[in-house]
Formats: sequence, C-alpha cells, structure tokens
Amino acid sequence: MSDGTTLWSIALLCLVAGIIIGVVATVLLKRSGSGQQRTRRRLAETELELDRVREQLDRHFSSIGEMARNLERQSNTLRQQIDQSAETLRNHRQTQPQTGPTPENKGDEDSAPLDAPRDYAANAHGTLDENYISRTRARHDQQPDQPSQPPRY
Repeated sequence: MSDGTTLWSIALLCLVAGIIIGVVATVLLKRSGSGQQRTRRRLAETELELDRVREQLDRHFSSIGEMARNLERQSNTLRQQIDQSAETLRNHRQTQPQTGPTPENKGDEDSAPLDAPRDYAANAHGTLDENYISRTRARHDQQPDQPSQPPRY
C-alpha cells in the first residue's frame, strides 16, 4: 500500500503543480495580452492623430496655393496698370510741346550752391559743429571765384 499511496501522492502533487503553473501562465498571458491591447489602442490613436495632421497640412498647402495665385493675379493687374500709366504718360509727353526751363528749375539757377559737408573734421570744429553751415556760407561769400575743394577720402 505504500506503493499505491506514494503513487497517489505523486499524482496529487503533479495535479497541484499543474494547476499552479496554469494559473501563473494565465496571469502572465493576460498581462501580455493587455499590453498588446494597450499597444494597439496607442497605435490607433497615433494613426488618428496622423490623419488629422495630414488633413491640416493639406488645407494649409491648398490655402497657400490659393494665396500664391491671388498674389500672381494682383501682380499681373499691377503690371498692367503700370504699363497703361507709362503709355499714357508717354503719349501725353509726345503731344505736349517742349518749352524752356520750368519755373521749378529756374529758382535753382539763381541760388548759390553750398559746399557739400565732408565726412571728416578738418579742424577742431567739424561738420557736427552747430556753426558749420554759417561758417560755410561766410567762406563762400568771401571767396566766390574760387572753385570748391573736392572732398578728401
């Protein structure tokens, strides 16, 4: 009987060990299955977000294309207006007879030109001095026959 009892004990121990191994395997498979399920859910969310981004990019590029077409149309309209204005001005100048100097240019001939200020200071009182213009005019009034000195570089 001891052989029969040992045999039943071994069988019972194998049965208990099989149940324990089955429970552990089930728990582990559920965890890995839930991990796969989470991964699939994340993948689906990522694909949805990617589709949204693609739609936004498509709308963005189509609006940029429309803006570029509008800009090109406006540029062509502006070019045509400039061409028409130039043609009108050209025709107007050809029909108008050329007369002598205009009154705007006549006033310029009477005024004496001032020396252009230099970009350096010749002495302690340079071009940034408050009295520079008055000194330049006084010098010009005292020596009207001498040509102005060219600028030094």
